[in-house]
Amino acid sequence: MIAALFAVIIAIMSIIGLGYNSLSSMNNQMQATSARVISANSLQQASDVIALEASANLNASGFPTPAAYQTSGTASDNPTGGGIIYAASIAPKKDGWGEFYGYCVYSIVAATDVSFALISSGPNRTLQTTCTQAKTGVAQGDDTVVTKTSIGAANATSVANTVYFGKPVADLAALNAIVKSTIPDGQARIVKATDETYQFNATTQTWDLVSSLNSSIGYKVGGSQVVDTSGQLVLQQTATSGAACTSPGVLAKDSNGDVFVCK
Repeated sequence: MIAALFAVIIAIMSIIGLGYNSLSSMNNQMQATSARVISANSLQQASDVIALEASANLNASGFPTPAAYQTSGTASDNPTGGGIIYAASIAPKKDGWGEFYGYCVYSIVAATDVSFALISSGPNRTLQTTCTQAKTGVAQGDDTVVTKTSIGAANATSVANTVYFGKPVADLAALNAIVKSTIPDGQARIVKATDETYQFNATTQTWDLVSSLNSSIGYKVGGSQVVDTSGQLVLQQTATSGAACTSPGVLAKDSNGDVFVCK
């Protein structure tokens, strides 16, 4: 009787043990999946941010150049031929397992050259990929590698990776210094010296002035006069609805205060 009871207790304990082990295994798998998702997302975000930070830093050939890597005090954090992301960057610096991303920087002579690479050491938390290997985009072991070309850095604008609005530049000379083969047709950039917006025309290979904003006078609109720097406008031309305007194409108001476009 006692032996039978003891056998039942052992069986129950075994079932509880199996259930615990199963739950523990599921929990470990969920944690591993979460770490992979976090790592993949932050790795891409880090790549985009570094490219954005590099987009206004042109080398002698006119190509965007990322900042140099920083050497970690812990040797295992540094991939062979590289280091970790520089401290001044606002990019995420660690992967989903809490390890520093390896960061490699390369010399650039053509728009399609790899500008930099980031390496996540993966679940084993050990960097197995060298910077030479990372440049080819091929990861070793359970590492993950993301690369960015010079053209990718030139087109970087935000983490959202929108290439049609580039990082503002200091002046027109800096705008024209950007290698044109790296610029998509229609990209816009602000020139800070004059507060003007330019759009790139791939057909003519030129930057065309789009609009102007001078902080001392506000926006200017045809047929209008700026009242103050907040951008409030008073329409100077009065028109009658349905009647011809003296200056087609400008804004006008009628006696009721309604606004029309003269044509």
